[in-house]
Amino acid sequence: MKRGFTCTRRFVALAGLATVAAASALAYRKETASGALMRRERLAAAEANLIAQVSSSGDYSDSKLRQVRQENEQFQSRLGPADSLDQLNRLLGARWSVDTSSVDDHEAFPTWSLTYRMKAPTVADWRGIVQTVSEAEALPGAQVTQFEMATDADSQRPNVEVVRITISVRTRGAARKPIPQ
Repeated sequence: MKRGFTCTRRFVALAGLATVAAASALAYRKETASGALMRRERLAAAEANLIAQVSSSGDYSDSKLRQVRQENEQFQSRLGPADSLDQLNRLLGARWSVDTSSVDDHEAFPTWSLTYRMKAPTVADWRGIVQTVSEAEALPGAQVTQFEMATDADSQRPNVEVVRITISVRTRGAARKPIPQ
């Protein structure tokens, strides 16, 4: 009777290959883990360096941040709501038409520049025109940037030929709204 372990050569060869494969997998895992650890250490050192640079910089002091917040609040307070153009068109009414218009699209804060022309102006409209301009400037986000009035100087009685106002409106919201007519 034979004692001991008996196996075929094929089984010994397969067992040897499995041992080599297991050793290779362990070596790869160890190398990967040590590389990841080194990467984490490098990133932690870089983060600590950046934190030190930011904290040593005077641009991020409390007073500077307070000033930036205050400027942002002032900017936000000067913006009109998204329907500012509709409000302006309702204020001007049917007697005014858009002569020219453009939009300076700054993502969420577009600025519209619109030139309105009064249809068939008369001298008697003067008080209404002044009232309309002051009400337009009172709208949130609106600012009258130009006012033009031309009269016919040749006649005995003055006639108003042209009344144009250019109004800049800075609004909240997307600028891809159709230009009002």
